[in-house]
This record gives sequence, structure tokens and C-alpha cells, in this order.
Amino acid sequence: MKITFKNVGQISNLQQENTSHSKLIIMVQVAENKQAETYKTKDTVYAQVLEITEHFVIGLCMINEEEQRFQKRKYNKDVLCELDLKEDDIIEITVFTKPGEIKSTYTKNTNPDVRKKFRIDDPFKDLDFSILLQPLPSDE
Repeated sequence: MKITFKNVGQISNLQQENTSHSKLIIMVQVAENKQAETYKTKDTVYAQVLEITEHFVIGLCMINEEEQRFQKRKYNKDVLCELDLKEDDIIEITVFTKPGEIKSTYTKNTNPDVRKKFRIDDPFKDLDFSILLQPLPSDE
């Protein structure tokens, strides 16, 4: 990231004043001069919070929605602390990439359609187990 400043003399004078107004002007000045970041790809994945520990948030990350493939992953709790997460919440993870750089953003997702994606179909729901409940035939 490259940041350039215009009127550096004015900024240093404002810094010496150390007022909230001067800090605001400095922040605006930095924002105006910041070059736009462009990324080659943008991917979004979702994770359901399974557990929150002292240092990590453990989530069930959706790897492939069509195949219902999930993977447990740890996320640094410090990165997610402002989301006020609790177990069963859904995190939206947006990953931006460009050569030599990966950037991730995390937001709490409250969309009920996304939550439904974490309901795993029972692979045994159509199977008949009644044969397993019958007594075994005797060899007599």
C-alpha cells in the first residue's frame, strides 16, 4: 500500500496542535491520498461457529455446498472479537487475492438461507433398518 501526502507542512502543524479536529483532517488527508487496492479474485465462504475458546473461534467451514463438504477450521479470536459471536452464529469470510497478497474480511451473517446450508441431510433417512431388528435364523 502506498500513501502519499499533500501539504505535509500543514499536516505537521496540525499534529503539533494535537486536537481532535486536527486528527480528523489527518485521517481524511490519508484517505484521500490512498491508492485504490485492486484484487484479482474474490471468494466468499461461510463458517458456523462450533466453539469459542480463549484464543480461537472454531468453525465448521463450508468447503463445497453441492457436495455438502465441511471442514473444521480455527480462526484467531482477536480478528473476530468485534463481531460479538456466540456458538451457532454464521461467519461470512470474504477472501481477496492478488499476486503476493491475500486479504480476508469477516462479518456476521444473519441470512436464514445461509443458515439452511449448514443443515446436513441424513444419508440414512431412506434406508429400511427393519431387517436388522429381526432375530437371526437358527442353524437347526
